[in-house]
Amino acid sequence: MAKLKDDLKKIEGFFPRSHPVFQLRSANIDEVHVRFCASPAATFDIHCNLPENFPKSAPLWSSESDNAQITGLLETLSNTTGQQNHIFPQVTSMLTSLCSLFGVELPAEVELLKVVYENEYAAVGGDAEPEYESMEDPNEMMDADGDDDDYPVEMSAQSIYSNHDKMDAQEDEGIDEQGQAALERVKKANLERHSLGTSGGAPSAPHGTVQASDRLMKELKHIYKSDNYKNQLFSVELVNDSLYDWMVKIYKVDPDSALHKDMVEMNKKLKIDHLCISMKFPDSFPFSPPFVRIINPVISGGYVLTGGAICMELLTKGGWSSAYTVEAVVLQIAATLVKGRARINFQLQPTQAYSQSRAEESFRHLVKIHDKGGWFTPPKSDG
Repeated sequence: MAKLKDDLKKIEGFFPRSHPVFQLRSANIDEVHVRFCASPAATFDIHCNLPENFPKSAPLWSSESDNAQITGLLETLSNTTGQQNHIFPQVTSMLTSLCSLFGVELPAEVELLKVVYENEYAAVGGDAEPEYESMEDPNEMMDADGDDDDYPVEMSAQSIYSNHDKMDAQEDEGIDEQGQAALERVKKANLERHSLGTSGGAPSAPHGTVQASDRLMKELKHIYKSDNYKNQLFSVELVNDSLYDWMVKIYKVDPDSALHKDMVEMNKKLKIDHLCISMKFPDSFPFSPPFVRIINPVISGGYVLTGGAICMELLTKGGWSSAYTVEAVVLQIAATLVKGRARINFQLQPTQAYSQSRAEESFRHLVKIHDKGGWFTPPKSDG
């Protein structure tokens, strides 16, 4: 079913094989295989059989474990009716129950999945079942080994960029000609990098993963259409047209801040009208945060560390959420600099104070400290 296939792809986007708690291992229109990780030593494989008249009838869940409590909660799922038969409520209900049973913190993705369901099926009232339309070839879904090229994690790089080419014109509304040209360059450059990476060549930059590339393309489009970008609060340049290496220029901060006054002075003295920030995205994005550091100018205060790294919990694996957009992160960085009373150090040159290696080292040290002592949230009176 076309809609079922799309819904399973969305679930996989939230819960890929790399997720620490819940993973969609394989899926087709007849069966779904998921894995719940209560701890490194306790993992549970759960299977779901989808009846021919799904979602009029509820899915049938079973576990390879002989745990009676797991068996009981899975039987409960198989007795639902109406909208609760839908795969989204089934997964959120199961994961919520499993986390409660084993004392595992509920992943933030559960709430996001609920939002997706509510947005997509708000028009379906009462106990009506969501409708799935025409049948498709079951072979188009992911096989048990996860090797099917049509499934998002394993699909070819070419398909990612051709999918963007096939998007409705409405998707590109609001992007000016300069942005459109930049997107074309990025698609071409990153397709070449993917090709080099898969053919054994030596890419000029990390070729990344298809899943990360797809998300970063969407992030870039979102930024090109955003009011903050159009109003020149910030701009984005991709180093060598790589989706994984962004140079962000912040032109505007709180006009009442000392940092704003320093930026005005910097523009007068040095003809530099922005703060330059590097954002490098890992292959595991959006499930891992980008590494962010200040490039120019040298900043004192503002939670900026030695080497230019920034002390922000949301930039750590523990504080990061795959729901964060790149635009939101950029705006939060600007707000954090102001909140930390950042000032521009006109006495030091960036080449003297900042480097990638120094920033990474200081950030690793910071994370170790906070892993032990936790993160401090300043009182509201501090801004």
